[in-house]
Amino acid sequence: MKIVAIGCALIILYVSTTPGDPSLPPDNKISRGHIAGYFALTLMLLWSGIDERRALLFAISYGIIMEILQLNIPGRHFDIIDVLSNALGTGVALLLNRFYKTKAK
Repeated sequence: MKIVAIGCALIILYVSTTPGDPSLPPDNKISRGHIAGYFALTLMLLWSGIDERRALLFAISYGIIMEILQLNIPGRHFDIIDVLSNALGTGVALLLNRFYKTKAK
């Protein structure tokens, strides 16, 4: 699963650093794509054996770093709503993982 987690991180890196259309205004909405991407990343980290605290720290930090990187990419911008969407996906993955672990006992 570690290779899948690395793959998720690389896909997020590619999508986050691909130049956008500068003529489009920021949408400032909760993004299902961000939620899904960080949900998958966090779940793969957890399933790779990384503990919840480290998975949370990595996913949130990675999301913030991706947003900061976008400051220098044409057609991209830092968006706090995207950071919150990333955190939402991470949180849902952590809750689902915890629920699954509780039911498996």
